[in-house]
Amino acid sequence: MRSRSMTLLCGILAAFTSASIALADGSDETTEKVLYDLTGVEYFGGPPQLFAILEVSPSARLVEFRWENVVLETYDNVGVPNWGSEAVLGIEAINTAGESFSEYFFPFPDANSGPGPFGPVDGSLDLLLVDMFADQSGHVSVLGGSTWEDGSGLPAGHYLSGILALIYAPIPAPGALILLGIAAARSRRRRR
Repeated sequence: MRSRSMTLLCGILAAFTSASIALADGSDETTEKVLYDLTGVEYFGGPPQLFAILEVSPSARLVEFRWENVVLETYDNVGVPNWGSEAVLGIEAINTAGESFSEYFFPFPDANSGPGPFGPVDGSLDLLLVDMFADQSGHVSVLGGSTWEDGSGLPAGHYLSGILALIYAPIPAPGALILLGIAAARSRRRRR
């Protein structure tokens, strides 16, 4: 009975081993996705503000940030319109040193006019090269704003539609890794 239990435990732990190997080589077999709907979200000029906090696995490695079918409407608050190219989106997480780290992008880089609706646009930002991770609680912040502050105090625009998708790779819990080490040691001892 004891060897059957050990075989079952080793089989379960082998699944964790293959997941950690897949994480290291960047394969998407072990990735998960969380979505955020931009529809109706207003944004202001000045420093990017918090749109939402996404819940992912604690300390998960961030793989990719995608935007799909994003349509933006900008406003003319002061007689000089906000441009689509001034709209910025981003995420804030932590780096390998455990410090807060942000990545931003401009979904409408060629929309040098306004007001308008602009879009729809699709795109993605590869996050593997910048080594971003969720915090220990599994939180990742979505940020947005405009690079131009028109001084009105009013929103610079709002999103008519769009989905943001954060693709991440869960990190096995430390307890699972410890069990994996114990199982490997027992397996080697039994074979001798």
